[in-house]
Amino acid sequence: MFFIMEAVKAKAAALPKFPKTIHYRGNGTFMVSGNHLFYPEKLKGM
Repeated sequence: MFFIMEAVKAKAAALPKFPKTIHYRGNGTFMVSGNHLFYPEKLKGM
């Protein structure tokens, strides 16, 4: 089974212009607005 979705409307906040974002890159590695963080030991129990 799979789903096909269609975006019909999108909205973005005007401020802040460049908000801080966090991205999970795998193996306990995160990227926060360009900075790389490495925390594999904190993910062992998940």
